[in-house]
Amino acid sequence: MRIKAPCYIAVANLKDFGRLVCALERTPLPAFSLQFNRQEVLAVQTDMINGRPVIYYAQEDAKDGQYLAYRVSNGIEEVLLASSVDNPTYVYSPILKVEKFPRSLAKSARIDKGSGYTVIKLKDLSSLAKVAAYKTIYDEPPLPLFLFKERGGKIVLGTTMSANDNETISYFYYLTLEEEPEEPFLRYSSQRIDQPTFSTRLDTRPFSERIAIAAMEKKSPIVLALDPRSSGKQRLREFAAKTICAVEQYICAVKMNFHIILPLSASEISRINKQVHSFGLQSIADIKMNDIENTNAVALDLLTKMGFDAAIANPFIGRNELASLVQKAHKADAGIIALVYMSHPGAKEGFGLKVQGRRLYKAFLGRAAATGADGIVVGATQLEILQEVAGRLPVYSPGVGVQGGGAEQAIRSGADYLIIGRSIIEAKQPTKVAKEIQNRILSIGK
Repeated sequence: MRIKAPCYIAVANLKDFGRLVCALERTPLPAFSLQFNRQEVLAVQTDMINGRPVIYYAQEDAKDGQYLAYRVSNGIEEVLLASSVDNPTYVYSPILKVEKFPRSLAKSARIDKGSGYTVIKLKDLSSLAKVAAYKTIYDEPPLPLFLFKERGGKIVLGTTMSANDNETISYFYYLTLEEEPEEPFLRYSSQRIDQPTFSTRLDTRPFSERIAIAAMEKKSPIVLALDPRSSGKQRLREFAAKTICAVEQYICAVKMNFHIILPLSASEISRINKQVHSFGLQSIADIKMNDIENTNAVALDLLTKMGFDAAIANPFIGRNELASLVQKAHKADAGIIALVYMSHPGAKEGFGLKVQGRRLYKAFLGRAAATGADGIVVGATQLEILQEVAGRLPVYSPGVGVQGGGAEQAIRSGADYLIIGRSIIEAKQPTKVAKEIQNRILSIGK
């Protein structure tokens, strides 16, 4: 059988190519390393159009690379060329180095308008998502989406599909967008009525699962409280980067308070969060949200755009407002941790108050549980209360060290995560101190 000349389509960069061959497939597609138009490229065939192979390629010299490695970790995509399969957090596409293609495949065909895709314009993003995702109902991977600009400047988003495997007509379903999405994935569920949204995450596991996985992988429940004393912006950025690098092996997350969030810009905080995520850690914004529903929603949106995985909120705002905040966070793949009892001595003057015959912290605990919050904050200095609330929701305990709380006692009393700041970040050897605390915690189960 004679092979028709293919249609070669360039993708923007290696990251887009990696997403195409690895992100959606259960088994990554093999990539071909070859010369095309006198350039070294990586190429893959994923489609046919009227009997012609459609080959997507990215300009890249594989050199000694044997595999294309791809992963998405906490919303950050990474693509690189690897010599071996040695990191289980990546998926690998084997690179097949082609010395010579059949002559009919070596040049791109000239496709006239009559022999291209049959185009179908859709009304909305939901319809496009259903086309791309319909195969997932039958346990097959979703279809990739392609984004490009028309000559007139319109932004087109679409996907290709044939009615069946024997169909000679190939369809391109599309719609036009007002602006190019910043996120690389379209999130859609046939089980929910929510409209599809663009996301940086391929892994849609909830925050509570992500931090539990991080704690298991790092063998540590320590959340680093990155709350340094006041300093200049340049020194803050350097301090944050240096401290995270020094202790990342011994922590599962980083918590940032106003010490960092107020002095630094959104882009500077985003860079810190990218560093946090690059180590497989989670990031928590400790601003104790305590405002009206609309203001809390705006704050949450800004925090998630900066890369935070979760935020701490005060249940004092009321049950309905907390529920609304939790729902918004979960739609954004983020979490809400509810403030139930703080660690400082004066906490009893607020959280310990009796309201209608009931301690306020108990009402806060009830609201957190009823609204589906992802965890609660209870100070490590409040051992009796820790024992009382243990098991209801994941417990985050600040106050270890400088404020008098003990790591071992807090864990034994029911804390799941320990929020530790000054004992580590103000130490002369923060790496050593973090490791010592981790070892003390690990020794509890022995």
